[in-house]
Amino acid sequence: MPKKQTFLFILFSILFIALIGIQVYFIKNTYQLKEKEVLQIVSNQLKALDDDTDIFDESPKNDDQRLALFLQLRNNSISLVDFKKGIAKQEQNIKPVISNYIDSIFTPQGYQVAIRKEYLSAYMANEDKYLFNSPIVIYQTERDLVKKRNLTTGKWDTESKETNDKDSLETVESHHRLILHRATSYDVLNLDKIVILSLLPLIIVSTLILVAVSILYYLTYRSLRRQEKQIEVFHTIIDNISHEFKTPIATLKIANRSLQKSFEPSTLDLIERQINRLEQLLQPLQDDKARQSPLVDAAFIDEYLEDVKQIYPTIDLRTHVDFELNHQLSQLDFVTILGNLINNAVKYEGTVLIITISFKETISLSIKDNGIGIDKKEINMIFKKYYRIQKNHLQHKNGLGLGLFLVHQLTLKNKGTIDVISKVGSGTTIFINIHHEA
Repeated sequence: MPKKQTFLFILFSILFIALIGIQVYFIKNTYQLKEKEVLQIVSNQLKALDDDTDIFDESPKNDDQRLALFLQLRNNSISLVDFKKGIAKQEQNIKPVISNYIDSIFTPQGYQVAIRKEYLSAYMANEDKYLFNSPIVIYQTERDLVKKRNLTTGKWDTESKETNDKDSLETVESHHRLILHRATSYDVLNLDKIVILSLLPLIIVSTLILVAVSILYYLTYRSLRRQEKQIEVFHTIIDNISHEFKTPIATLKIANRSLQKSFEPSTLDLIERQINRLEQLLQPLQDDKARQSPLVDAAFIDEYLEDVKQIYPTIDLRTHVDFELNHQLSQLDFVTILGNLINNAVKYEGTVLIITISFKETISLSIKDNGIGIDKKEINMIFKKYYRIQKNHLQHKNGLGLGLFLVHQLTLKNKGTIDVISKVGSGTTIFINIHHEA
């Protein structure tokens, strides 16, 4: 990915994550506000019920019975376990009444509410003595609390008088002051569901915004990539044509010099073939209706090899051609492949070239030279675009590093394979095999 695209992608990712963070922040705050609102509504209604409804009185039926339990506990007439059992018995009697009443108030509003009232401690003030200091439930609903939320806390301060007859002659009165600390707790069991349902439209809209931004970015990115690829293809075509123009132009120069020395009809034929080749090279820049390059035949191969011999008169060119059939390789692709291989071999000091061409069930092209060869570690690199052999004494060689790249691309285009055997100082052999398409 180009640096500019990488930067834009990183910038978008940062902004997109920031957008998600902002939306999550606002949804979280809205959630908390809605949660507080629901709890406040329920809390206010419960406080009103606690103040105005007899069913929520501290003693379900008879305060004297409960006070009697405290005095028995104080006098050690009953144990703390028995005291709790007595309170629990009263709690069991009132639990269904409390539950039904709470449900009748809050179920129509969509709330599942649970409450619990407890004695936190009991203190005999005149004796400076705690009867207990751990919570004991006075009453609660059938539904238990999941999260304990404080509703009210308070203190109940009461005094009582107890008379004991020790004998017929003396009566003893005892005064008791009992201080009870109590607390009422509540919970809205379906609070999360209530809040989420109320925020659902906001969550859906936020999600749709994020999805829309993502889709918009994707479509924009895809459109830019498509345009970049089109521009890249166009530049590649221009590079390829510029590279391929060199051979016909060089041939035409040689033909021109030959005509200046003496007239030969064969030279005119050579010029005609090179002009036709130049026209073929321009076809990729024309519209889709442009005439396709014809397929290679035996006569075309012979003519092309004759042209090569005129272009490189000092090269020992040895050829072997075996042609039977061809319904795969075009003349333009053939000339581009073979011409670049020959040009590369000559450029890198090949003086003897052995060219083998076979068009049978499989198309096979090979060219062997006695040039400087290629280092083993560079063989996998030579088909990359713009790559050139990394040797100081070769850097002055003309070229853009496109020749073997074109050979490789055209071989792949025709669904062929390419292999290289080379040794530094001993030359290079390149094999190309193309199967006829069914």
